[in-house]
Amino acid sequence: MVRFLAVALAFLAAQPPSPLPPASPAPRPSPSHPGRSWSEAELLARKVAEIELLVREGKPVPKQTIIVQEAQLNSYLNLTLASQLPQGVSNLDFHFAKEGLSASAIVDIDKLPVKGSLGFWSFLSGAIPVQATGRLPNADGHANVELDQLLVSGYSMPLSVLAQILAASTRTPANPQGFDLRAPFKLPYAIRSVRFEPGRAVVEF
Repeated sequence: MVRFLAVALAFLAAQPPSPLPPASPAPRPSPSHPGRSWSEAELLARKVAEIELLVREGKPVPKQTIIVQEAQLNSYLNLTLASQLPQGVSNLDFHFAKEGLSASAIVDIDKLPVKGSLGFWSFLSGAIPVQATGRLPNADGHANVELDQLLVSGYSMPLSVLAQILAASTRTPANPQGFDLRAPFKLPYAIRSVRFEPGRAVVEF
């Protein structure tokens, strides 16, 4: 659940680098969600691929500022990275504001790896809406997630339950414990800081 950690950067930090896009991509289905497009997704995919190539080659990432628009990020997550979303998560959307950010998704509770250990929350089933609002305090390449509110099908969920679900959903051979929502983490791709403005994120390398 919720690779929508409250910010896509946290999501990227929890995942292995995505492969570089092929030179001649196969035909792709048209996006079914308003506001998403392959052209927007490709704009961000190119930026990410350029940074990843430098990292793979052991080269320093030049100091620069990259503006990431909401439409680019949401298209990239739901189209380019659709196959890499945690099991049961779809329709992932971020919205940036001056004081923080919000995220929403549709989560199929029955597909969560910790479905049977959620206690009271185990009564939920099927695909349900999940919404979160919060902030991403960050500096010098490190950040932590501060959630103000988490709603699951309209019910307020404790952070501890979300942390449990997220850790189970992001386990990989390289990170068998999964992503710890409550712990500071290193921003991916040599990012030094991120500043949020209405409709966009300002990323400093």
